[in-house]
Amino acid sequence: MLLDTSELLKLEDAIRQRLATDLTRLLCEFNRAGELDEALSKWGMADLLYPNNGYQPYKDGKILVIGDSQVKKEHLLAVAKDLGINKNRFEFVLSYDEGKMYDISKTQWNETYCLILFGPLPHSGISKGDFSSSIDAIEKTPGYPPVVRLVANERLKITKNNFKLALDGAIEKGIIWKG
Repeated sequence: MLLDTSELLKLEDAIRQRLATDLTRLLCEFNRAGELDEALSKWGMADLLYPNNGYQPYKDGKILVIGDSQVKKEHLLAVAKDLGINKNRFEFVLSYDEGKMYDISKTQWNETYCLILFGPLPHSGISKGDFSSSIDAIEKTPGYPPVVRLVANERLKITKNNFKLALDGAIEKGIIWKG
């Protein structure tokens, strides 16, 4: 059932009123059931449970590039070389089928991965859990390296240009180092 804007606003008011009196009880119930992590993740608030977990990826670590690509790996590596990033830092999973079977959870809490660049992937990846997609799961679950969606014309797509822009942006923000 989809609600229109006015119905959503009414629901939001009702939820705020209910939470004002029931929040402690609800948190205790989720906690006792072992579902607090999941609930906070679904609400996009997992960081509240793990605000300072000590996890910090190495800035000179691996960069995972995953998603269906028409751009050859060699061309992407040439872009990286032009930016001063060593080709040995990259792990490529550039086919739709490989991306579907790739266990992205191996990057969770793994400091050796410093960045994940996503192109088009099936929504039904093996690491998505209860989330709508693997990308959504990673973005809303603690312990994953930063994620960049490679987008062209408002769709996930790997191009040399958005690959370069993503790497430039990650360097500028201090997420990754050159080398």
